Amino acid sequence: MEFSIRCACGREIEVASVEAGTDLVCACGIVVEVPSREELRREAESPEPESPEPEPSPPDAADDQPPREFMMPLHTEPQLRQRIHPEAFFHFALAATRATHDYFEQVPLDRGIDLQVACALLPDGNRIVSIRSCPDGAAAESLCKLAQRLEELATPPVRDGPVAFVARSMVGGGCDRLPVTFDFPFAECGAGPESLDTVLMRAGGLQADLPAVVQPAARSAGAVRRPGAGGLWQRITRWVSGLFAGTRARNMHRRQIPPLLAGLLSNAAEARSQHDSNDRESDSRVRDRIRRANRHKEQGEFKQAVAEYDNLIALEPGNVEVLVARAEAYYLDDQSDRALAGYDEALRLDPGHAAALNNRGMIQMEREAWERAIADLDAALQIDPLSPSLHVNRARIHLARESFPQALDDLNEALRLDPYHDDAYALRGLTHRQLAPQEDSPRKEPPAEDPAVADFTAAIEINPESAWLYARRAEARMARGETELVLADCDQAIELDPECSLAFGLRGVVHQQEDKSDEAVEDCSEAIRLGLEVADVYFSRSVVYFDRDDLNRALADCTRALELDPEHVGGHNGRGLIRAQMGLAREAIEDYAAAIRLAPRWPIPYLNRGNLYGMQGDHDSALEDFDEAIRLDPEFAPSYYSRANAWGGKGEFARAIEDCDEAIRLDPDFAPAFYCRGMAWDRLGVHGEAIFNFDDAIRLYPSFGPAFAGRGNVRIKQGDYDKAIEDYREAINRHPGAAGQLEEIDEDYAARAVAAGLAESEPGIGNLTLAVYLAQHESIESAMEQCEAALRELPVDAVLSTAVAVLRHCHEQITDGHIEQVASWFDRAIKVDADCKAVQLQLAMFRDLQQRYDELCGIYRRLLDRDDLSEQERALTRNNLAYFLAVAQRDDEQAGKEALEMIEQAIEVIGPVPELLDTRAMAQLVCGDADAAVADLRRVVTNGPSGIRYYHLAAAHLAAGDRQAARDALDTAREEHQLASEHIPGYEQKMYDEFVEALGAF
Repeated sequence: MEFSIRCACGREIEVASVEAGTDLVCACGIVVEVPSREELRREAESPEPESPEPEPSPPDAADDQPPREFMMPLHTEPQLRQRIHPEAFFHFALAATRATHDYFEQVPLDRGIDLQVACALLPDGNRIVSIRSCPDGAAAESLCKLAQRLEELATPPVRDGPVAFVARSMVGGGCDRLPVTFDFPFAECGAGPESLDTVLMRAGGLQADLPAVVQPAARSAGAVRRPGAGGLWQRITRWVSGLFAGTRARNMHRRQIPPLLAGLLSNAAEARSQHDSNDRESDSRVRDRIRRANRHKEQGEFKQAVAEYDNLIALEPGNVEVLVARAEAYYLDDQSDRALAGYDEALRLDPGHAAALNNRGMIQMEREAWERAIADLDAALQIDPLSPSLHVNRARIHLARESFPQALDDLNEALRLDPYHDDAYALRGLTHRQLAPQEDSPRKEPPAEDPAVADFTAAIEINPESAWLYARRAEARMARGETELVLADCDQAIELDPECSLAFGLRGVVHQQEDKSDEAVEDCSEAIRLGLEVADVYFSRSVVYFDRDDLNRALADCTRALELDPEHVGGHNGRGLIRAQMGLAREAIEDYAAAIRLAPRWPIPYLNRGNLYGMQGDHDSALEDFDEAIRLDPEFAPSYYSRANAWGGKGEFARAIEDCDEAIRLDPDFAPAFYCRGMAWDRLGVHGEAIFNFDDAIRLYPSFGPAFAGRGNVRIKQGDYDKAIEDYREAINRHPGAAGQLEEIDEDYAARAVAAGLAESEPGIGNLTLAVYLAQHESIESAMEQCEAALRELPVDAVLSTAVAVLRHCHEQITDGHIEQVASWFDRAIKVDADCKAVQLQLAMFRDLQQRYDELCGIYRRLLDRDDLSEQERALTRNNLAYFLAVAQRDDEQAGKEALEMIEQAIEVIGPVPELLDTRAMAQLVCGDADAAVADLRRVVTNGPSGIRYYHLAAAHLAAGDRQAARDALDTAREEHQLASEHIPGYEQKMYDEFVEALGAF
């Protein structure tokens, strides 16, 4: 039997009967599938139709008419695999197609054309580009420039012979003339019966004595044409899907790009699976089952896929490809133990199966079995040394075990084999980031060029739809401080993937650095919700909370950041700042010390620790830290300013002025340095210079309250009381705490003049300020007079807090008349609004002064039942009630337990500040836990010492059985803090008397 079939190029091929069911290669290089004997027999036996009317079909649907847009190889699959790795070939073809599209986006044409671009890669590294257009010769100049661009593309290595592909596309809507026809690609290079290999080698100036045909050992993965069985377009789509199936398509079913199968597969193994099964399985039911199993796997239905593979293995227990496919389905279904066993079984049957070795190596990597993983990838590369993805996956293992130079070697080799491998570029970008020199100072400038950014950019050019790549490039740009570019990349990543946690996290960090606090908290919180557990994200959110004075949340986030990364330098420094603000000086110093240990060349932790030492009065230790900070960074103005403060604390004002001079030289707009220099000149008695410096501080920072107060102090000494009063009014308006500066005025009459001036210039508020001063420096009578004066200007509820403060400060001078006077004010306030929260809070403190403890307890309990208390107010109310229960009702164990529960809730909100720890210690004593009370009170007296707190520590030591420690603590309370019996609150007096009697201390 003799017959003929037609190739896609138009040639007729004579076929002998013995060639039925085989593949033949046309002289053009295209593989043509010959029908089997059974197919020929069925066709011959089928009855002739009774004069059917032929249905017209459009030219594009004809079997031999290719579609107007496609891409396909021009060499047989065996030729491709012999000469180039198919993955690299396909990536290059995509790059060429992408370059073509990009070119015409930049150079639009006046009219639409159909374009045929063919490219051949030669073994010497050169290439041949053939471009045709329809209409013929349209836009010749543009096509010439396009050819030049394609010739500039990097090419993967080719050996033994050429490889070529052709792509057709419609530009600007395509040609309006149909049908569109083109000559066979490279027709201009030669004609006649010569094979495509011969034509291309001769055109490239290379030896052309290759065999015209490489006999296929197995059928191509779809790169065939069967007459009447789908035509050229089916051939294209089958080839592309077969090649692509093992790489990106299956990654769509991943939960989060796990390393196994990412950028995988030995496409040779994938193709071999289809070839072998097609050759072995004549039974169509088996072929259908394979397709069904693969479809289940591609759709994420892994259990159904496993069931289908089980049925296939029952039919053919030795089918290695099905064993590998089932193992992959097991892995994707989170059954890695079964997947590993499946790969072991496949490799026992076929030790040279590269895909099975690769996949098993990836599972070993996930289990941190580094040596086994490397051994599997080494073996796979022995089998398929030209596979770029095998080099990429071995690089993954090196990265996971932090062998960065070895990872870089593998990735460089992968990109040599495949210059358009996006995974290789992305992983090389990560590797470059790890190999970059790590500076221990966050202020260090990044290098001018960054290979990591360049690699991520290259990966994005290949795969612009990957949100992960944009997020990784943003991360690399973050290290360079390119915030605008970081935000642009994050926005693009989130647009591509609204659940890209890394992009939200990075954008949140940038927003925090740019003081966009709301946006920072929103983005960081979203990143955390999406599962991004990264120290920088928690740290950035903690910075925002710290700036908002939400110290409890700030501490929680900073602590979480350090749990995730114990060597996060900024986290230790930041937590030190938070703890210092909370009064936890010892813990803050420990954090600063950790930051210094991790980054000994970063000056900021030295500066912060020095400031904390200075606040504690340890100026010598502060000076040591400031000296080191200045040595590390002589151009940082705040270090000189802080050292100036330390010199001032030691009384060396001339040296303080020298450091302020240097700080101002480095930063002429640094207002605190002018303020500090003004204070130093004031102490030296040079009042004119002091005034000039305070003027400059106020000019640079008009809301700088202490500068107004400092200038007011100097004007008092100059006798300029009117201007002093103006300065103090401004100081108090801008910074209420500046009223404390009144205590620094030496002359009583001058202080009184300032206070009186405030009362006259600001009736109401000024009267209350004067009342506080008079309570501290003169008498309760004069202070109460000012409260009465304030009542003429202000609502009664606005005066109550000052009145109670006056009574508490002057408790030794209080008479029944004073109590009745303030009680009448409370009666007035309650008549106006009995439910006023502020009034009730002050009333509780007043009931304490009245020693009406049952009523005090009732007020606190009613306040806790209210819905309008803030978290801070509720916590403070719990603290006050807990203290009362622990001390006034210390014989009631149930009251002690309630107190302990309340104070723990308060500490959760406010944090372990000294006042709350003191209360907790009292509750612990009632509950019999003296050791815990001692521990808390030691922290209290370290961070907030006072006479009453040292007495509490003495009581705790006595309860713990340490009489000597109790006596020492009481001596400290009496001698260093002047504690006397009259300083003990009324409801605590009985406890104090019993303690003194038990200790035997008089």
